[in-house]
Amino acid sequence: MRWLARGGERLGLSCRTLVHDGALRCCLTLAPKPVGPEKRALLLVLHGGAGNPLAAARVTRFHEIAARENFIVAYPGGAGPSLRHAVWNAGGAHVDGWAEERGVDDVGFIRKLIGSLSKAFAIDDERIYVAGMSKGAMMAYRLALEASDLIAAIAAVAGPMCEEPVSASPRPVAVLHIHGARDRNVPFSGGRGPFTRRAASWPSSEETLAYWRDVNQATEDRAETMNGMMRRSSRSLSGHDVELILLEKRGHEWPSPRAPMFFRRLLGTAPKDRMDASEEIWRFLRDKRRSGPDIATPS
Repeated sequence: MRWLARGGERLGLSCRTLVHDGALRCCLTLAPKPVGPEKRALLLVLHGGAGNPLAAARVTRFHEIAARENFIVAYPGGAGPSLRHAVWNAGGAHVDGWAEERGVDDVGFIRKLIGSLSKAFAIDDERIYVAGMSKGAMMAYRLALEASDLIAAIAAVAGPMCEEPVSASPRPVAVLHIHGARDRNVPFSGGRGPFTRRAASWPSSEETLAYWRDVNQATEDRAETMNGMMRRSSRSLSGHDVELILLEKRGHEWPSPRAPMFFRRLLGTAPKDRMDASEEIWRFLRDKRRSGPDIATPS
């Protein structure tokens, strides 16, 4: 755990731990100094499969946006035989992973973490968000299904919903989905790609978005394509919008103008979209509320 704490310190992040189901779990956090008495939004950022909180922080740099925009960010760690290479139990019959095989209670862990952070910081419980990459995106969708009493909005990058919807529909949750059309690990259309791991077969991201448009009663009202980026927005009267950004020349990656060119070439991408997923995600999330726009929490 020292490597995580030391690495976090270099980024200005603090390391927090808690025990859930007998296992030590961790997260890196940044809570900027308050500028007033108002409660602040909380953003949970979930790393990809075989990742860790420090890797997520280095790639997404949400703590830099949090310092500028005055919200609280937490990078939780999944479970696994190694905390450096942790995974999430995103559920569903389409996956074959360490956490799913062992029934790791990641939904319970995230609920417990939100409770712990809410005791430590003044968090606006109407503005709790989750963002994730790959397996972290799949976990974000599971939280939207099973913790919609807490989560106002999610942003999923390169990962669909794997868990089967429960019989009782969840509350509306605003959704932003970002995906590379050249993703060869988790294809946007579902199924298997050349780099899909083991026996995994992924659901279609379009089916995932159709499900959430139905839950949120969102109607497709605008679609546009420019510079290799297709953006489709479906608006909901409740404020729980569903938005897709499909990137023509991106692969299985967190889109960022800071990504090294050799890494882009390895992924088989040469993007001209100048996409910064972290900035796009905060643009989408920042005004989303669990109960909808301009609706105060009942006293």
